[in-house]
Amino acid sequence: MNVWKWTVMTPVQALRWMIPGGLASLTLFGLLAFNTHPLMILVVTIVGLLLSLVVFVWGTTKFRSYYEIQRTRSDYWTMLYATLIQIAAVAVSAFLYVQLLGAAERMNA
Repeated sequence: MNVWKWTVMTPVQALRWMIPGGLASLTLFGLLAFNTHPLMILVVTIVGLLLSLVVFVWGTTKFRSYYEIQRTRSDYWTMLYATLIQIAAVAVSAFLYVQLLGAAERMNA
């Protein structure tokens, strides 16, 4: 059976992929406080959003891969971690996406 590369990533590795998205979110708070140029906000947002979406895709494929096998107790814990990490990725991605749209609007105004 062909295994996707996304499904072999552990929850700890997925959390490492979330670090840039979290840092981008924190950076955006500082950039918005100092009324920075929208292009700078746009670049930071795109970088953080892309890496957060990688974690979202990981959570989806990781959870889906457990449908097809006989699950053990550790598999259930992995599914729980994948779900919680994916919810965090959605939260970060949603914030960054809203900021991306706001920066694009400010650039067009």
